[in-house]
Amino acid sequence: MANNMNTWTSGLLFPEGPVLMPDGSVLLSELTGNRITQVWPDGMKKTIAEPLGMPNGLAFGPDGYLYCANMGGLSKPSIMKDVPGVNVAKLAYRGGSIQRIDIATGEVVDVVTECEGFTLPAPDDLIFDAEGNFYFTDIGVMDHDDRKGDETGIYFVSHDLQTVKRLVRSVVPTNGIGISPDGKKLYWTEYHTGRLFVRNIVSPGVLEEPVVPFGDCIFTHPLPVTFFDSLTVGASGEIAVAVHNGTMEGRSGVITFNTEGDEVDFVAFDDAWTTHVILSTSGSPTAYVTLSGTGRLVELPWGFHQLAPLYGPRS
Repeated sequence: MANNMNTWTSGLLFPEGPVLMPDGSVLLSELTGNRITQVWPDGMKKTIAEPLGMPNGLAFGPDGYLYCANMGGLSKPSIMKDVPGVNVAKLAYRGGSIQRIDIATGEVVDVVTECEGFTLPAPDDLIFDAEGNFYFTDIGVMDHDDRKGDETGIYFVSHDLQTVKRLVRSVVPTNGIGISPDGKKLYWTEYHTGRLFVRNIVSPGVLEEPVVPFGDCIFTHPLPVTFFDSLTVGASGEIAVAVHNGTMEGRSGVITFNTEGDEVDFVAFDDAWTTHVILSTSGSPTAYVTLSGTGRLVELPWGFHQLAPLYGPRS
């Protein structure tokens, strides 16, 4: 298990999407709490905004606003009725969206709700490029009773929000997403299959097609089943992927891959739902990890930094 781990806070309602702030605090989403929360190292917490649905991945855009991939809620929110602190009414499914959040006022605006005439099922995570465009994943809505789920994939949105298109189709929920330090490669994960993908970015919104089907898959996790959640790309190109499977039978922690897709490190955590990891950009290398099963945000020494995000909050 992870050594030298320091818990910032606990009691969060399925935390995800951490973003490191200039003052050293962390912004994160609480999926089942319908909140964007700011957390400080001493455990102090502040509610920044309260989006309906299920807020997930977060990133600042070039305009200084916080952008949120909102999964839209639960088709059957009643399954959460006995969870302390959860507002079931706010979890009712409203359709997925990309939202723009003013962290100064808490105002939340839906800015992308459909692609090519279809409502977004459940956006999961997003990443901005140097031109102010962004890419996002969509985990879809699964109905296990009816044995059906949404077709999802990888999406692109132009900086002016006028172009929204799906670049990659997938019948498997997509989850984590990141861009290489040189801006030339796009990485993403498939959640249930435990697979890591990469494609070259030919130009904004254009990805190079693989030579053979699934030729863009650079890692597939062996059994036991391990779900691949969010990812962060290190300053030298390392890919850190948060993994779990909801039990302690599979692996739960952070796997680090090199650019070729070889596993080079694994750090386990004492939580069956390790969902996201971000890294420091200077000073002593540090990881900040959301442990969603126990509602914790933790930090620990790490082996490498990530580059500073391209954009930050408005001053």
